[in-house]
Amino acid sequence: MLRRFITLVVLALAAGSLQLAAAPLAELTSPTTGLKAELSFASKVPYLVVKDAAGRQMSKIRLGLNTSAANYSTGMTFVSATGPDRIDESYTPLHGKCSAVTNAANRIEVTLANAQGKPLGVEIRAYEDGVVFRYKLDNAEGTAVTFDTELTTYQMPTSAHRWLQPFNTSYEADFPYQAGSGRTGTWGYPALFETSGTFVLLTEANIGRSYCATHLDNSASAASYRISYPFDYEGYGQGATNPAWTGSWTSPWRVLIVGSLATVVQSTLVDDVSAPCTIASTNFVLPGRAAWVYWAYNHGTKDYQICRQYVDLAVKMGWEYVLFDWEWEQMGNGGNVEDAVRYATSKKVKPMLWYHSNNGKMQNHDQRVSEFAWLKRIGVKGIKVDFFESDKQHTMQYFADILEDAAKYSIMVNFHGCTVPRGWSRTYPNLMSQEAVFGAEQYNNGGTMTTEGARINCLLPYTRNVIGPMDYTPVAFTNSQHPHTTTYAHELALSVAFESGIQHWADRPEGFYALPYEAQLHMKNVPVAWDETRFLDGYPGKAFVVARRKGEAWYVSCINGEKKTRQQEIVLDFLPAGQFLLTSIADGDDESSFSITHRLVTAADRLTLSCLSQGGFVLNIGNTTYKEVQTLVRTAKTLLTKAQKNMGTAPGQYKESLVDALSAALTAADGLSATSPADALNAAYATIADAYSALEIRGLNEVFNTQGESVRAKSGGTDVTRKYLSQANGFTRSDARNASGDYYRFGTPKFWTVENYEIQLGSDGVKRGIDNYPGYNCLQLGRWEESASQMNDANHANERLYQRVTLPAGRYFLGAKYHYIDGGRQAAQAYLMAAPAVLASADVEKEVIAWGTLRTVGADDNFYGIRFQLDEEQEVVLGWQMDGREEHTEFRCSAVQLLQYPLDIEDGIGRIEEMDNGQWIMDNGKWTMENGRWTMDNGNSSFVTRHSSFSIYDLSGRRVQSSVFNRHSSFDTRHSQSKKGLYLISQNGITRKIVL
Repeated sequence: MLRRFITLVVLALAAGSLQLAAAPLAELTSPTTGLKAELSFASKVPYLVVKDAAGRQMSKIRLGLNTSAANYSTGMTFVSATGPDRIDESYTPLHGKCSAVTNAANRIEVTLANAQGKPLGVEIRAYEDGVVFRYKLDNAEGTAVTFDTELTTYQMPTSAHRWLQPFNTSYEADFPYQAGSGRTGTWGYPALFETSGTFVLLTEANIGRSYCATHLDNSASAASYRISYPFDYEGYGQGATNPAWTGSWTSPWRVLIVGSLATVVQSTLVDDVSAPCTIASTNFVLPGRAAWVYWAYNHGTKDYQICRQYVDLAVKMGWEYVLFDWEWEQMGNGGNVEDAVRYATSKKVKPMLWYHSNNGKMQNHDQRVSEFAWLKRIGVKGIKVDFFESDKQHTMQYFADILEDAAKYSIMVNFHGCTVPRGWSRTYPNLMSQEAVFGAEQYNNGGTMTTEGARINCLLPYTRNVIGPMDYTPVAFTNSQHPHTTTYAHELALSVAFESGIQHWADRPEGFYALPYEAQLHMKNVPVAWDETRFLDGYPGKAFVVARRKGEAWYVSCINGEKKTRQQEIVLDFLPAGQFLLTSIADGDDESSFSITHRLVTAADRLTLSCLSQGGFVLNIGNTTYKEVQTLVRTAKTLLTKAQKNMGTAPGQYKESLVDALSAALTAADGLSATSPADALNAAYATIADAYSALEIRGLNEVFNTQGESVRAKSGGTDVTRKYLSQANGFTRSDARNASGDYYRFGTPKFWTVENYEIQLGSDGVKRGIDNYPGYNCLQLGRWEESASQMNDANHANERLYQRVTLPAGRYFLGAKYHYIDGGRQAAQAYLMAAPAVLASADVEKEVIAWGTLRTVGADDNFYGIRFQLDEEQEVVLGWQMDGREEHTEFRCSAVQLLQYPLDIEDGIGRIEEMDNGQWIMDNGKWTMENGRWTMDNGNSSFVTRHSSFSIYDLSGRRVQSSVFNRHSSFDTRHSQSKKGLYLISQNGITRKIVL
């Protein structure tokens, strides 16, 4: 290779036409995969062409720089080249996609010269999964150099499919698909392209102190993406826009990951080309899982009691960490931050604290030393530093300063409001994660994730998470300010789909406590640092299926990014020899339920699982232990004992067949011991777990009347919300202006009555039951902390939000979607209720028709509420009642639902009576009822019930427009007038009067 290259150069020089040579001046091929990089010139401008294994051009890259000392842009010539050299490397990451990395590359060093003869070095490497290159300036005289522009420009095929993130300083944005030549603008890294089935991911790596981070700009030409320096406004205007350096200089690596989707997803190239670990001791770097308060309670860290709840969550779930987010300096309600840290450490949970990057505690070495010494003394193990918002060289140096100083005090670091990873987790393994992602926090900020979350989730594994750990803060079953529309199984699968050195699980404690056994067990056991990662299937924005291994256990995640169902085949050929237990936690019948199954599998097996729209599943595969079987047996016996005491066919009782199945499964496992073979333990676990999951999830007969708990809406029924409640959902704000013309933050809700709830806030107006905070549009009852000084126990009892309505006899569900629920409400009486009259809180449980405590509802996309029955038409009060005694006690509901259920003749719900003997007179005929049977005076006629006083409903409770009652007669009800509560149904020739 080298001999051929030298000959080629000599011939070109002899001809005096180096720049016009048709063949490449230098070329490089990866060791085995066939990726190729070719250096050539056109009009004295150097280009690097990258080709895939089939020889197709993936990108033509212009090379060059302009500095304050010299321009390396035009008039360039080729000087020399050395190599190729072989690189074979291995290293052991402390967290990431795999625990042992080996990589191989071929490398050449090229020297170019500008018109004045000044040299510019270019190092090029061809790895098995991509091509990288970087610039070098010798600058032996040690002069100061400012970089004016970098001319590196990626020319991409105009036909390429592309997924690009519009540039913003926090890198928190979508990667919308672009077809063909795409749009023009500025774009952040990474940038994904597909041409003829080959994918190219553009990014950069190994940024040190000597340069800035960059972004891409194709404003001049849609197909040409030039590397661009930061904007002046970045980083609060601090630091220079153009990087500068004194002495010899090497640029960051320009990285092109090239190959199949599996190549891209599994690539570690960004870390491979970054500097090895510089930390002397890494014993303190421990990947793990964290309970995180902010997603559910934006101001939760101000409340010591809420912080304790999240510590307790970490204890119950076996998670290693808890993060006390912003406002910890204002913590009150029983303790301060040191008390919270002390409580966490007493429970063997490692605490972490949040910092603003610009708050005077991190900005220079002395500040950091003082703060880190305090953190180490009180027992804090990590920090989250936020709001950098800059790619300037100044900020790159700041990142390195924090990481180096933190390591000296055994402190792990998580960067937020920051640039994307560029290989620092290898150089500084105490960098556990970085945000730079449109993640779960966005559910606080707007509705994009509600409508597009599943698609975005299925973009991130192919883009942002390829290049380094991603603090998306996944897994939420309840809701933040804006609801998620991904299924529960999709959310659970994110725990494996996304990779981060510390995973901050987003949901509130009750969201995890409410999970069925196997789903909760998954969240207790799922690792965050992996030994192996294998991409299985998917396509950007549509689906992502990955298998990850930790030890001998495999975890498979599938997430569906589309708004349609998906049948996903999984081939288990990645398993080693032997038989293993597979636990499948997949979508159930609806978005908030699971289907949990167990089976024994081998590497030869294939299975197909169904995903709901925006759904997913997770598979846990491995061998169970006797200890795990024992834990399941104890848990199952507890449920079995409870079920056996309440078994039968009545609503609220456990189904006997499912109880018996669990009892039999437990009996069959009595002979197991610690010496039982793995196959026997796996089989026993599968049998018991299937029976347990069935009883846990589907074991109870339907409960209708509600006393003391809130329930989800029963499927079916007629939505009569708009008929009986003046306002259903999409609440209209009732803004009002004060004397100065300013809007009140809160106004009186239309149609709803508010009593005993009025808090004057001076010029801010009156809080009076409807939340008019920007971005929200919902009913609210409660208060926020800023009004605490105007609250006391006496004047905030019996706060109410309700409507008076008259309902016909029937069965009903009254529920709401809860936009936000503050934990403080649990310290007071708080109800959703249907009552015969307006009640005091103290009388609710004694005199109400039905009530449900708000402790049992979730802030998610489900309707939670109460079920009740009226035997006759009556006026009722529907709404919420509470005694607000806490400083921060509130809940908000974004939609209300009132359902009326059809009468079920067969199960006897409702009162069914035989029709009295007699006659019903029609327009031109009559019906005669005798002993419950009916006849018509003209068996061949059709009759219109224009003046009758009854309606006809079919057996499902739907009103019919025409119904054939026998072979010869029809009946038209288009002009009928319903009599409330009275319905006629024909069943087997019997007509019945039914009072709901």
